Amino acid sequence: MDDTWADGSRNEQKPPVETAWFSSTSTNLVAGRASLTLFGSANSRQFLTYFAPTAKPIKLADVGDAVIATLNFSPSDVADENPSRNLRFGLFDSNGGKRLNADGTPNGVGVVGYALFMNFARTFGAANALQVNDRDHPANTDLLGASAAYTPLPSNGQPANHSNAFTNGGSYSVQFSVKRVSPNLVEIKTLITGGSLAITNTATDSANIFTSFDTFAIRTTSAAGTAGRLELTHFRVEGPKPNGR
Repeated sequence: MDDTWADGSRNEQKPPVETAWFSSTSTNLVAGRASLTLFGSANSRQFLTYFAPTAKPIKLADVGDAVIATLNFSPSDVADENPSRNLRFGLFDSNGGKRLNADGTPNGVGVVGYALFMNFARTFGAANALQVNDRDHPANTDLLGASAAYTPLPSNGQPANHSNAFTNGGSYSVQFSVKRVSPNLVEIKTLITGGSLAITNTATDSANIFTSFDTFAIRTTSAAGTAGRLELTHFRVEGPKPNGR
């Protein structure tokens, strides 16, 4: 999947060049020529796309297989320093749940996968700004809003607390990937670049691994806790990609 919203629409499901995007509130997700804008609000919002067909997820069948999601974006009205992890996104398998076919709040029941809960502001306000999580409680109805649906995984590669983070109008790339490194072990890696940032965060999961993915989702807690606007300019999913990247 490789989408730049060249046609100014978010409604078409035409892989590998377009994927339909859904929003928990329609007015908070607007497509334009060569961009998709997520508008913040006083309350949380969730945004979601399915990059693989129903019942045909990307499968990490072999050791070395990886699924890699890359998102390029520019934020505006970036929040002041805060201690929360208010920007959340992840790779999921929706085949145990119910897919959206129109805008609405995604139902998390039956959905499993991995998510990053990230501190988002002009400076990092948490000692562990990047928290990688395993969504191993799929009975929970809230896809990205309920911490109780997740088990945090230990990771390394944290930015320094109070160091520079995201600037208004800056151009950034976030790459979130899952790689099967052995039959019973996956590696979840986050790369963040742009501005003054060059972050590599790595976590592993061996307790209850997930190896099928068809969904990418984003959650913002509020405009004051993340940003007033996130303008996406490129969304790409690759995989499986043998032997890493």
